[in-house]
Amino acid sequence: MAIMLSVLAILLLLLLLPVTLHVTLFDGELQATVRYLFLRFRFPSERGEEPKADKPPKRRRKKKQKKQEAPQEQKEKEPEEKKWDFEAVKNAIELGKELLAGAGKALKTLLRGVRVRQLKLEIAVVGENAADTGIKSGNYNAYLHTAAALLQNFVRVRELYLNVYPAFWQQEETIAFEGKLSLRPVRALMAAGVLLIESIPALFRYLRRKNGAADAQPREEQAPAAAGDK
Repeated sequence: MAIMLSVLAILLLLLLLPVTLHVTLFDGELQATVRYLFLRFRFPSERGEEPKADKPPKRRRKKKQKKQEAPQEQKEKEPEEKKWDFEAVKNAIELGKELLAGAGKALKTLLRGVRVRQLKLEIAVVGENAADTGIKSGNYNAYLHTAAALLQNFVRVRELYLNVYPAFWQQEETIAFEGKLSLRPVRALMAAGVLLIESIPALFRYLRRKNGAADAQPREEQAPAAAGDK
């Protein structure tokens, strides 16, 4: 009993420890690092890929002959007409709506657990001329601050730094970005549980509607036959 409790305590501790994501963008190079305890994964990887040796091309004469014969066989076959089952399409649309609603609730649960520790963005705006540069800089500021305000409604941001300025002395725009966020695995499990709870009843309702439509079709076919016998 004590061993089981200790194992459960360790699992709970591992689920409560956060997973950290660090994303940087400097000089057009994007790097992302994921850390959990002593584990670290970097994308792109630090190890360069070894160049693959060039392989001689294989002969594919037989395949070409098969490809040439395939269109003749397709011409001989007559195209089959597809009949649309509008009731099945309607049921699929209803299922999609219910699944999207459940996915939205799961996403809200997940976002509540995201902690943005740092979010820095610096953009040097360059336009065709001085007037265009000033206008673009003002538009960028308006868009970014609006997006930041919307983001703070869903996610907690500890440190936010936005700097968009007109760079009259530069010839090209430059972007520098750095973001750090963390998420506890237990919150991801909670989101998965919400998605599962919302999806299972939706699937049962879809199967019930599908079986009901399948049972109704034989009855409709039997009714005209019975009327004809009379």
